[in-house]
Amino acid sequence: MAPQDHQVSIRLSTELLERVEAYRKELERVTRQPVTRANALRSLVDAGLELVEKEKK
Repeated sequence: MAPQDHQVSIRLSTELLERVEAYRKELERVTRQPVTRANALRSLVDAGLELVEKEKK
């Protein structure tokens, strides 16, 4: 973890966590590399923010 990174705890429903896990497994399949749940969540948050910010413009 880089010095400027912050740890954040969140609660997710079982359904949402299952969706994240499915996305994580798909990333592993596509990249042929291990993907952590944390990395999958960061990827999803980043993609979601980019989409929202793009819609604002």
